[in-house]
Parts: sequence; structure tokens; C-alpha cells
Amino acid sequence: MSYFHTMQKEHRLEPEIEHYSCMVDLLGRSGKTEEALRLIEGMPFEADAIIWRTLLSICKMDGNVEIAEKAASCILQLEPDDSSAYILLCNIYADAGMWGKVSEARKRMKANRLKKEPGCSWIEIRDEVHRFVSGDQSHLRCDNIYENLSLLVDEMKWTGDMSFEFHL
Repeated sequence: MSYFHTMQKEHRLEPEIEHYSCMVDLLGRSGKTEEALRLIEGMPFEADAIIWRTLLSICKMDGNVEIAEKAASCILQLEPDDSSAYILLCNIYADAGMWGKVSEARKRMKANRLKKEPGCSWIEIRDEVHRFVSGDQSHLRCDNIYENLSLLVDEMKWTGDMSFEFHL
């Protein structure tokens, strides 16, 4: 926080939303979720959905349901069609064992006709970008990709490294 304050006091640089977003992320990763919320609330301009989403992600890490609900509410006020806020909030509720709240959030999602978007990732290999979407098997080398994934999973099982969920 001292560098953030130094930026203003000594260098007379006014932080922009990106600076605040980085600070929210840093505070959250260091377990200071309430301080991150206070920082957002004290900004000299309106918070955008990105900074609220950053705070919501932090709540997933530390399980702070109360702040998660506030962050999700702010996201949905700014972007009512954003399904990611509902999904993350459902995950936070589930981690807390709040199954009634999970059900309520899913019902609100359904009532608003929102659906979870499939996960998507990109990788660049030898100057060629490959796009992968969860559940999509249309890639030209799909069979080869899944064969290699299976070999990697077997290798990880053999070494005892299964610290994640994997769905083939």
C-alpha cells in the first residue's frame, strides 16, 4: 500500500482504475478482503464491473460470502446479462455449504435466461494460435490431443500428482 500512496503524495500521479484493480487483487491475495472493499468504496470514481469481479474472485479464495454478495450485486447492476457473477457466487455458496442460496441464485439465473458460457482457452505454438472450447471436439487434431492428454493424466497419476479435477 505504501507504493500506492507514494504514487499520489510524492509523485503527484492520480491512480486510475487499473491501479485500484491491482491493489484490490493484491489486498485480496494477502487476506485483506475487507480492506479491498474499503479501497473500492473510497475510489474517487465509480467502480466498474472488472474491479467488482476482481473482488468477487477474491471472495472465492477466502470464502467471504457477505462481500461476495455485495460484489455480485454491483456486477449485476452494471452488467445484468453477466452469467459469470452468478456462477462464481454459486461456487462461493457451495463452498460455504449454503445450498439454499445456490438454488436461489440458479433460479435467478434461469429467470433472467442466463446460461453459463463454456470455458475457452488459447495457446500459441510455432506462431499458430489454437483455440479450445470446453466440450468442443471440432479441432482438426482432436483425437491426437485427447490421446496425449490421457498419457499426461496417466503419468500424473503414476507420480501421485492429482491435485486438481480432470474431466476427459
